[in-house]
Amino acid sequence: EDSISIYDFDIDKSGIVWVASGRGLFKYDWNKWEKFVIEDSLKNVRDFTNICIDSNNNIWCTTFCGIPTERDKSHIYYSATYSEIFKFKINKFEIKKFRKGGLFGNQFGGNNGIVCLPDGRVMIHNPFFNWDKRNSISNDLLIFNGDNEISTTIQAPYYEIQSMPKQISKIYPDRKGNIWFCLSGSGYDEYDPGLTMLRSDGNWQPLTDKNGLSYFAKFPDIDESYYQP
Repeated sequence: EDSISIYDFDIDKSGIVWVASGRGLFKYDWNKWEKFVIEDSLKNVRDFTNICIDSNNNIWCTTFCGIPTERDKSHIYYSATYSEIFKFKINKFEIKKFRKGGLFGNQFGGNNGIVCLPDGRVMIHNPFFNWDKRNSISNDLLIFNGDNEISTTIQAPYYEIQSMPKQISKIYPDRKGNIWFCLSGSGYDEYDPGLTMLRSDGNWQPLTDKNGLSYFAKFPDIDESYYQP
């Protein structure tokens, strides 16, 4: 297809590539592409923004749906916006969460704020800030149990000055049961972007690297000993 936006991808246990895009959810089995969409009133305005695959090979994805009213050279204005969480299993979408309102980047999952944990659970960042109603703020981590799909929530970090949700640019679970988070500045660089960890005991712990630098692009995929509390 022409002019397609690709937001995220993952590979399942069979080696099949799954792609979240502005035109739908795509599957590539190394021979052909297959497209999956949801046939409803939001079909033509739904962007699949984040994706991960759980230990049972289920596909989890988040969406942003924006109904445009007008646009200028730098902005698109929406009459309504929606965000969704879907589980995709045996070629069927199952909706898990639905929310109205919020800007792009404030949708479920934010920007890369989704991960399938080794124990089968799925963690999805839930940032929300309504510019029209400044008290309408949430910043949670939604955790879905892959078997019975009961969701729980954990409070995620805020910016101290304006109580704005911190943007999470990547989530990484390590072998010790800790979960690491890259925090991006997202226009608020003075409000401490960097790296933090949700420890296995449930407590948050901010970290810096041994050189004293502020990191939000680097991540401990291989050598966790590089970072120190």
